[in-house]
Amino acid sequence: RYYTIVNRYWAYLRFLILLSILQPVPRTIIAMYSHTKNQKKYPKDPEVTRLLSLLKRNRFQPKKRLGQTFLFKQSIAKEIVCLSDIKSHDLVIEIGAGLGILTHLLAESAAKVIALEYDTALVSILQKIITHKNVEIIRADALNFDYRKVFTQNKSKLKIIGNLPYYMTSPLIFKLLKITPFIDSITVMIQKEVADRVAAQPGGKDYGTISIFSQIYCDISKELTVSSECFYPLPKVDSEVVRFTIRERPVVEVKDKQFFEKLVRASFSQRRKTLLNSLKGASFFNRGKQTILESLKNSGIDPQRRPETLTIDEFNTLCQQITSIKPFPPR
Repeated sequence: RYYTIVNRYWAYLRFLILLSILQPVPRTIIAMYSHTKNQKKYPKDPEVTRLLSLLKRNRFQPKKRLGQTFLFKQSIAKEIVCLSDIKSHDLVIEIGAGLGILTHLLAESAAKVIALEYDTALVSILQKIITHKNVEIIRADALNFDYRKVFTQNKSKLKIIGNLPYYMTSPLIFKLLKITPFIDSITVMIQKEVADRVAAQPGGKDYGTISIFSQIYCDISKELTVSSECFYPLPKVDSEVVRFTIRERPVVEVKDKQFFEKLVRASFSQRRKTLLNSLKGASFFNRGKQTILESLKNSGIDPQRRPETLTIDEFNTLCQQITSIKPFPPR
């Protein structure tokens, strides 16, 4: 029994010694193992090898919670920059600079590049590998970044370029659409399904809120489909490069932008319902069912139509009809 107790204590002591040795480096070991394992998905591709080597040297592991996937195909990066139509006098804001594959190319074409990156570790890597003097690397959340301030300071409209993180694609597009007076164009890589919704026309299943607001202010063109195999780690979906060219004038002149947004969002809140029933969910904007029915009739819209069949012009007409009627006084 004495020897059994001694052996147990000795085994526990050896475990503690081993743990103390491994404690400082488990993250590195995990990262190296992960890169080696995933490299098998990209056999004999020198561009992947270079990317994985960069990740290993910097002991960096892509974070799933941030949706980090890195483009490694130089040919695709060059095509994106070409589609962006960068001139020597342009001020470019790159969203999600990542490992700098676009940043290098943009710096060679533009007057100035402001590279936004949220991940502190990636910012450190970028500061090591980006040596161009016309590049400013900023640790920032693209959703909260002050684009208007950059426009004011430089007296130049912005060209927005980037590979948008999947988890924040729609909120970021809506953010940029609200500051179009300060933007020349937007060229971004987004999930293919989101690109389909942005460019969708009335009557289709993809047509919705993001389609309407994108097309009011921008001319939309889907430029390039990018296979998921061009990224590391391998995402589950393909991507699409979409170009938003800011219109000189919106498609329609919206008088009450705040109410127009409420109307569109309420209409698409329950896509399977008729337009009238969808607006019922918004309490008929405190104007009563009969008032909404009259507004629809005056707009030439059948209350039984579904919201995805309405054009932008029809939504704007309906908005003007409803806002011309005062809401009920609060109780």
